[in-house]
Amino acid sequence: MYIPKKFRIEDAEEIKDFLNKNSFGALISLVETRITATHLPWHLVEDATTGEWLMHAHIAKPNPQWQALETSPEVMLMFQGAHAYVSSQWYSEENAPTWNYQSVHVYGQARIVSQPELEAMLVQLLQQHEAFMPNPLSYQDLSSDLRERFLKGIVGIEVRVTDLQAAYKLSQNRTAFDFQNIVKELENIPDAQSHEVAKQMKKLNK
Repeated sequence: MYIPKKFRIEDAEEIKDFLNKNSFGALISLVETRITATHLPWHLVEDATTGEWLMHAHIAKPNPQWQALETSPEVMLMFQGAHAYVSSQWYSEENAPTWNYQSVHVYGQARIVSQPELEAMLVQLLQQHEAFMPNPLSYQDLSSDLRERFLKGIVGIEVRVTDLQAAYKLSQNRTAFDFQNIVKELENIPDAQSHEVAKQMKKLNK
């Protein structure tokens, strides 16, 4: 991904936080001669021995993409955060309109996991997303019949991360006056994405 220096994010903790909050990403890989993408929920974990980052997900068994990973394991995961249109009317001087956004690309080597590993992933995934529920559901709360049927229909994937590219294009190249005005204008738009971009801009400018 092309990232101008002003928009490049290299802080590992910031990227980790982004991936945890924007965990629905596209798995992109080669299937025969065609580039293929599948959108999946991902869970980031760290290898207890090496400290390497691992991305866990599961994919429908009828989806041919997972079979191709066995011979073409190199993948990219694409995660999109907040994004919004920025009008050139918000600048103090004439310039082109643009788009503010947050995006992270993860590169790595994929492998298909065993069934015990897959079940451990599902336990973690439920813990992650049920934590905010009034009555969190655990994997063990599911009936053994449902778990068995579920496991027959999915395949677990682990991606060992080899490279990360993070871009936060949030008007860092604008003057302080324009930056604050863009935040104000985004907050006035009745759109959740625009409000989130304004929030991320203010966080970046602390």
